[in-house]
Amino acid sequence: MMRALFSMRTVLFFLYGLVLVIVLAYVRFPADDFKTYCEKSLADLLQAKECRIMEISYLFPAGVRLQGLTLVQPNGGAVDSFTMQSLKISPGGWNFWRSFDLDTSLYEGTATARIMLDWKGNLFQFTQIEGKEIELARWNDQEQSLPRKISGLLFFSGRYSGNFSTPFEGEGKGNVIVQDSAIELQRPLLTLSLLTITEAESNLHYRGRLLSVTEGKFSGRDLRGDFEGDIEFFGQKGRSALNITGNLVPQAGFFKDHPDEAELVRELLIRYNAHQLPFEMGGSVVRPTFSLAE
Repeated sequence: MMRALFSMRTVLFFLYGLVLVIVLAYVRFPADDFKTYCEKSLADLLQAKECRIMEISYLFPAGVRLQGLTLVQPNGGAVDSFTMQSLKISPGGWNFWRSFDLDTSLYEGTATARIMLDWKGNLFQFTQIEGKEIELARWNDQEQSLPRKISGLLFFSGRYSGNFSTPFEGEGKGNVIVQDSAIELQRPLLTLSLLTITEAESNLHYRGRLLSVTEGKFSGRDLRGDFEGDIEFFGQKGRSALNITGNLVPQAGFFKDHPDEAELVRELLIRYNAHQLPFEMGGSVVRPTFSLAE
């Protein structure tokens, strides 16, 4: 029985691909017109100002690859963009027009997911979301998202669901990990102008433009700590409000490399009557503010 099913599935995929290729060749399929149609459809679906695709190609037996996919979104007087080197779309199992597997290359890393579509209910759901080794430096250099240097590798996993008419008003949960990161600070933190992080991790819950951050923790040569709070988004990138609190614990590396500041840190620890320093983060994602809690 299993062998018969496998054989039938293989034959169906083969015939689908063969028929598709023959039909497109016969009618001399206008690739440029199809590319324009895809660009407009994706822009409308994702509420972007513009969508650009360098090339579209067919993948046997029933997939398509988009090369050089760029989404452009206005941000006040400026323009934001998001680029994928490639995006592969293929049917997710037997639900040909209701389930699709996505496989993308972006910023030297990869991301995969399955999208489930409810056409009647105008709903969508992303499951099995997973991102690996996405280079934050490449992302920031290319998109110019943050006015400071940042590096490291980003990993993430989770799920997300929403409505086509308001795609960013949905709900999702996930986990984020950053490894081997360095973040340039706008203002010195305990005299540090560059924060190096061996690993940072947190759980995320997004609902209606409010991102809750829980069980956050990070460790590095100079500092380790924990954090939690929320980030509220107001529609355009850069328009956000941070409300994050946490604790910092200076490490042996900090005291060794910064002996002149060691006494100040010890005085602060005595002041807070603890082995850690409480902190608060406000401002926005693009321009955060940081202060030790009173």
